[in-house]
This record gives sequence, structure tokens and C-alpha cells, in this order.
Amino acid sequence: MSGLGERVRLPVGHVGPAVGETVAVGVSALRDELAGLSDYAWQRLLDRFEGLTDEEYLWEPVPGCWTVRPGPEGGPDLGFHLARA
Repeated sequence: MSGLGERVRLPVGHVGPAVGETVAVGVSALRDELAGLSDYAWQRLLDRFEGLTDEEYLWEPVPGCWTVRPGPEGGPDLGFHLARA
């Protein structure tokens, strides 16, 4: 298990310093990198949703497919119901 400031071997195929090169990984740098990646992915998702009509947003490839639909009280309807004991 890696500790703070330990050197780690990067997996083959990693895009970064050099394949197989060891580097010091700081926790705050890793946190910042993951936060940046999360922000980037979230913004891409929002950009794709922007301007969609309800018809486009709720499109189904086949009628009645398993998806998330608006429920009767405004919450999600997941398209399946669990049997109660």
C-alpha cells in the first residue's frame, strides 16, 4: 500500500511522465486532478443536455424500454417495482 510521498510505478500505457517511470504522487495534486476531471465530465454532460426538448430528452429506442421516466408525483419512475414481502 502506498503511503504519502511514496514512489509508485505507473502502469504500462499510462499517459504521463514516461512508461514505467516512478514519480512521487502528492495527495493534494491527485485530489486536484480528480476534481478537475470530475468538473470536466460534468460540464460535458451539461453541454449535451443544453437545448434538448422534452421529447429528445425522454426519447426511447423502443417503446417501453427500461429507463427513468417522470413519475406520477414528479419523482423518478425507474420502470420496475420490487415485490413487497
